[in-house]
Amino acid sequence: MTAGLPRSGSSACLTMFAIVSILLPTNPSLSNSDLPPELVNSIGMRMVLIPEGSFQMGAPITDEEFKRVFGHPPGPLVSTEARPAHKVDLWSYYLGDTEVTVQQFDRFVSVTGYLTTAERSGHPRTWRAPGFQQSHLRPAVYISYEDAAAFCDWLSRKEKRTYRLPTEAEWEYACRGGTDTLFYWGDSLADAHRYANLKGAKDGYEFTSPVGVNEPNPWGLYDTIGNVWEWCADWHSPTYYRDSDSTNPRGPGSGKRRAYRGFSWMDNEPKSWFRNRQLPRAFYGNSGFRVMTEIAEFVDKEQKRLAKIRAEKERLEAEATVTKARREQQARAKAEAEQRRIAAIQMWRTVIGDPDASVGRVGEVLMVGDIAWTVKEVRDLGKTVSHRRTKKTTEGRFIYVKIQVENKRREAATMVSREVIDAQGRTYGEVAESRDLVEKSVFLFDTLQPSVPYEFEALFEVSASSNGLGLEVSNLQVDEHRSGIIALGL
Repeated sequence: MTAGLPRSGSSACLTMFAIVSILLPTNPSLSNSDLPPELVNSIGMRMVLIPEGSFQMGAPITDEEFKRVFGHPPGPLVSTEARPAHKVDLWSYYLGDTEVTVQQFDRFVSVTGYLTTAERSGHPRTWRAPGFQQSHLRPAVYISYEDAAAFCDWLSRKEKRTYRLPTEAEWEYACRGGTDTLFYWGDSLADAHRYANLKGAKDGYEFTSPVGVNEPNPWGLYDTIGNVWEWCADWHSPTYYRDSDSTNPRGPGSGKRRAYRGFSWMDNEPKSWFRNRQLPRAFYGNSGFRVMTEIAEFVDKEQKRLAKIRAEKERLEAEATVTKARREQQARAKAEAEQRRIAAIQMWRTVIGDPDASVGRVGEVLMVGDIAWTVKEVRDLGKTVSHRRTKKTTEGRFIYVKIQVENKRREAATMVSREVIDAQGRTYGEVAESRDLVEKSVFLFDTLQPSVPYEFEALFEVSASSNGLGLEVSNLQVDEHRSGIIALGL
């Protein structure tokens, strides 16, 4: 894939970059076939197109297979953090075909005067003097996450397009190069020396090796396994594989350590799915990085996708809020209806003198002997009512009940008024007098003709202390019965 292109910052590289930049399409429905397979930027970095696609991210191996391949059971970083394997969808992007070299990092430092974390801390070893032989074509080491991010910021400004570190998903997808084998070169660990600079490799390099000397993966990327560990953009989370999005996952929003992938010349068990992490300011003789550059059309597509997800989330939250409010309203209405029902029962018990009466809702009938009592209507009148006779306005909580009473006998029935004791031991007359509502002389129905329904109204005042209810009853059949008002404490 990389044959015929120069590997250093020559005029040919500049010409290629200019050409492919002009040819980049702006069609929002951009596909892999519309994009150039490679870009070369102004500092000689070859950026390889990573095609849009899906892959199984995570450890594709059982504990038994792991032990067979590596000679020992998997450790906790494999057993817990690299599982479960799960499908991830990614859109296209460009990734550096090699790790950032000493030469490329020197361009950044020469222009900006940047001091790495190691240099600022006074550490004796830095990217300039790592303690072993280092040429300009070898990967820069003793690089912290902060150093790598600073390089990307500088390169983005210089090239006028976004450069950044790859996410864990982008890194692992590119590392595997479209393969589904245990390693991107196959299933045999014995072939690793052809593709990766690892500990004990017989490649003539005791420490780092020049980039590009080993064989690339199927997508033309060098040293995605071995040589140096590579910083990723994501914060590290041990539950990432269980919690992450399935499309273009970006890792958690915060954390203490950054993801760190790929193994190095100090390691001898290469795994594309192995997840490491380090503090953002950490630096080592085997820590380096490679960069990726975004494709504007896919960035716009991703922003629209995320905006759609956010809008749907907001819609669901708003719907949940409305549903909650509706349920609360229904619960309040149910509680108030229950309060009215209890008030009606209390009224019946008081008026008919039956403390055990337990009739409930509107329309239900309570038979006391041959007298049928029925609640016809219950309404909550609110907090203010005007007394019909005194015209006084009374503040409180008032419930209106319309009651029908009917004599089921064949002969007339006689009803007489009775004394009623409220919760505070007062008679109805004392209650009435204290509220200035009624006269002391009170009559309820004197005579009920057979099979003739009579209606009367009850007005309850529900006290805040729940000590009782004040009940005003007025006879509506004024043509046949003496009208009266009764105040009852319940």
